[in-house]
Amino acid sequence: MRYQGSMTRGHLITRSRFWQGLGALALAISLAGPAAAQCLSGGEARQAVASGQAKPLGAISAGIKGKIVRADLCQSGGRLVYELSVLSGSQVRRVTVDARSGAVLR
Repeated sequence: MRYQGSMTRGHLITRSRFWQGLGALALAISLAGPAAAQCLSGGEARQAVASGQAKPLGAISAGIKGKIVRADLCQSGGRLVYELSVLSGSQVRRVTVDARSGAVLR
């Protein structure tokens, strides 16, 4: 059965926010895309550091300006990278660092 009532302003605002949120979700998924990093578990990360495939986070953090509030060791583009959330002033920014060399990628 088809609804034949009138839409109120509140319905229109709610519908508009729904589509905005859906658009933002679609954009986030498209940006992540197929090349999105696959992060290692804690045990896998420790093993990668122990085997020399990745530098310890302490060695990486020396080249980062700001406070690292989150760090994940991930496989991306055929290499290991640290995906860092860095608090700098009052902003948190994402930084990607090559786990072997310590070079900031983005």
